[in-house]
Amino acid sequence: MPNQESINISLIGGKLEHLDGLCRAKKLAADEFKEACKAVGQESRCEASVLAKFINARVAESTDKDAKNTEQLSFLYDNLRKYVLNESQPKT
Repeated sequence: MPNQESINISLIGGKLEHLDGLCRAKKLAADEFKEACKAVGQESRCEASVLAKFINARVAESTDKDAKNTEQLSFLYDNLRKYVLNESQPKT
């Protein structure tokens, strides 16, 4: 761990506005994601937390072992995978 004398305070100070903006955007995006999962979950009769885990796993290109055991997550994964595959097929 660096000692206090080696930390470049002026560099951090010069980047504070940029970092503050990124942090605010991250919090706003997290809130919007939570609300979107809640709305889609209510409309589809799927728990918002399960939907959020599914989307996070999909984005990360992996699934969480505990989440994979969730019945609704398995249902979503199987059926949405088929849906995506069907949508990617050329339409004749």
